[in-house]
Amino acid sequence: MILRMSVWAIGLLSVAACVPSALHATERGDASDKPSVTERVQAPKAYYHFMRGYHSELANETGVALEEYQKALAIDPTSVALHLRLATIYQNRGDHGQAQAHAEQVLAQDASNLQALHILAAEAATANQTERAIEYYERIVALRPQDGQAYYSIGMLLAGLREQPGQSGGASAVSAVAVDAEGV
Repeated sequence: MILRMSVWAIGLLSVAACVPSALHATERGDASDKPSVTERVQAPKAYYHFMRGYHSELANETGVALEEYQKALAIDPTSVALHLRLATIYQNRGDHGQAQAHAEQVLAQDASNLQALHILAAEAATANQTERAIEYYERIVALRPQDGQAYYSIGMLLAGLREQPGQSGGASAVSAVAVDAEGV
């Protein structure tokens, strides 16, 4: 009997702890200090579609994920998270133009977004725009000097420049990058 009452008491206390503070508010208006859930999420419908898209993406249903992300983007066109997810999906699908467009949207809002810079650098390298790719990787290194992958990518791109006919200076640039990478 005592054990049963203890279990009920613990259960009631845990439920009381989970009850929203608005139900405990006094006449002084304690609950109005905290924003409601819908006030904290800027666009609840966009968030709903984002989460459905993300769930679909995790289930390898990229077509459904793209549809959901596009619905969310129609509601919240400035969402950095949405543009990054779309850029990643398009990059993985080989739709380089769309990937680049979404990554550029992110950089327009946040010039130091490393994920968007990585996407743009990879897209530039894929399109044989070596100098542009190197510029993106140099921006990454400036923002995050410990990013070894960026140094490696710069070195590989510079080595590729050296091997192209009519290009010079690649070998000295590769060694300069290697020295910089060791000094970090």
